[in-house]
Amino acid sequence: GLANVLSDTNNFKESAYAVSQTKNAQKIDFNWNGKNFRVVDTIGVGDTKLSTENTLLKIAEGIPLMPEGINHVLYVTNGRFTRDEINTFNMIIDSIFKSDILDYVAIVRTKFVNFGNRSECEMDLKKMREENELIAGIVNSCNGVIHVDNPPINIIEDDDDDYKDRILVNKNARKKSRKKILDYLEEKNMDEHFKSENWDVLCNKI
Repeated sequence: GLANVLSDTNNFKESAYAVSQTKNAQKIDFNWNGKNFRVVDTIGVGDTKLSTENTLLKIAEGIPLMPEGINHVLYVTNGRFTRDEINTFNMIIDSIFKSDILDYVAIVRTKFVNFGNRSECEMDLKKMREENELIAGIVNSCNGVIHVDNPPINIIEDDDDDYKDRILVNKNARKKSRKKILDYLEEKNMDEHFKSENWDVLCNKI
């Protein structure tokens, strides 16, 4: 869902279910405040039925879509890091990107309805750090945490008459979340794109 929010499109599949709809890496280019952006959406880490090894391979398939390198990595979580997510996060860093990528990684905390309230965001960040040392290590090593809410807008018409109102409310939350993330990306813009030592080899091999 976040790729649609960022690009302000419906080009990426969204699901109300627990299993990720993203099966293969996809990209889309868009413009924001006169700057060109490219979003590459890869398979989710903790919400697929694939093994860890196959998940890593699917994530690596996104590399050829970024031959010039990476400017930002947005690691999306609903706030509750599972042990599998922690292990896979560390494996992604170690096996695909190496630890240098952490300067380019921001955690996007989704489903946070009070994302517009700074004190609520800071309180949630404090709770994430206090949950356990592994999560604290991830949070502290990355380049920030962005709290957003990107509720679905593909709501199926139901017996209630308020589903149109819910769509409008959700669209507004997505619009504000988009601005918050893109403002962050502009503010934290990295001067150089990240490329691991074997980036060009991976681009040609995958």
